Amino acid sequence: MSATARPGRSTATQTRSRATVQRIIDSTIALTIEKGAETVTMTEIAQRADIVIGAVYRYFEDKSAINRAILQQHNSYMEERIQRHLANIADADAFIHAMLSIYQMYDELRSREPMFGSLWSIVQGDSNLQTLEAQATLTNAAHLLVEARKHFPSADDDALMASCVFALQLSATASHLNRTMPKALAQQMSRTHQQAIANALNRLR
Repeated sequence: MSATARPGRSTATQTRSRATVQRIIDSTIALTIEKGAETVTMTEIAQRADIVIGAVYRYFEDKSAINRAILQQHNSYMEERIQRHLANIADADAFIHAMLSIYQMYDELRSREPMFGSLWSIVQGDSNLQTLEAQATLTNAAHLLVEARKHFPSADDDALMASCVFALQLSATASHLNRTMPKALAQQMSRTHQQAIANALNRLR
């Protein structure tokens, strides 16, 4: 009897653990948006998550580990969003249009989601997170490369990969830079950035 009950208890425990981890992550995000990443403490995270401080340390060694988990979830979300833009691409023009849509997606997310900007600041201050972010960029660029090969058959892989990384990195960076500029200048910069992405890809035809 007990042998057959263990898997159920184990599953329930795992489910509770995942829920606790997500509550810690969600609480950290909320606090970061409210007061900025630098001033958030582990004690505040525990209080917001309505758990004892020991439970936070059970799953995360420190705040940097929580930020890493947040970034990993964010990267998974962005990977899914980017892949949606790669559906039903018929030719090179459609691929370029998809890349410009990805640029616009980054800009819209930066405007709509407060944590998008906060996470950018967190990453800039942590070399380990910068490495993780670079890996995510390469993963997404590899997805783009698979599709790009179909529509730019005369281009070599190195040139295609470089253009895919360039487009993604420019999209991510510009979404934050544009927020610091006067509106008219930001709009012109956005047009210039998108033209640069289109030009980089058109040269590969």
